[in-house]
Amino acid sequence: MKTASIVVLMVLAAASSCAMAQTVVRDYHTSVQLKVDTRGQVAQVGTPSGLPAMLVPTVRDTVAHWRFKAPTEHGVAVTATTWAYVDVQVVQRKNKQYGVRVVYENNGPKWSYKRAPRYPARGRQMHQMANLLFQATVEPDGSLADVHVVHSLGKDIVAFKRASMAALRTWRALPMRLNGKPVATHIRFAIHFDLADCSGVGIGQPCRWLSAAKPTAKHASKPVASRSKPAWARTPSSQLVASDSPLQRLSGEAHQRTGS
Repeated sequence: MKTASIVVLMVLAAASSCAMAQTVVRDYHTSVQLKVDTRGQVAQVGTPSGLPAMLVPTVRDTVAHWRFKAPTEHGVAVTATTWAYVDVQVVQRKNKQYGVRVVYENNGPKWSYKRAPRYPARGRQMHQMANLLFQATVEPDGSLADVHVVHSLGKDIVAFKRASMAALRTWRALPMRLNGKPVATHIRFAIHFDLADCSGVGIGQPCRWLSAAKPTAKHASKPVASRSKPAWARTPSSQLVASDSPLQRLSGEAHQRTGS
């Protein structure tokens, strides 16, 4: 059975630097808490969220070998706590073997509470969709400050912005820590309003803020082609990106695990 063979190959995964052509068959976005010592080495790795159990050991082992520029505060080396955001890809090579590729995206604070924005009534009726890119600051107490829209796509953006801001006033994050103390961090994140049905969303692709409303023949609008959207409008809704994380990963290729 094909599913069973994938499981076996993952369990028996071994490190490889194979350059053979590969096809991504599953794609997961996850976050994992890291504690980094004064040398920039990962001292402790948390459990990645939202992953199949079989992938967790590989991801944790990979992340444990990452290295960061030694974190400092006022010129003195200190420890740091952050959340690394990674793209976990299940890949199939031409020889039909399967493996796992772990790609570093960024690191920073982590959402601790998110309430979905209320879809504007007129937006539901007219089957309107919108994409908004926000900037904000995660304060040391986890609250959001200086929240504002920097880019947007769609119609009647004012209504979608109003709905977003009402939800954002309740959002909280777990701040990064330097030397055990929480620090402020600037972040970016997108909020997508999409009336599409979630039934067609692939594994690892989270549903966006949805409504049960269906478009009418009169008001139905064609969705904007994904390729025509900027990168921020194609990322999962509310995925957090830190624009000034005090912890910088040293450059290097993404670690990869492949079936033997």
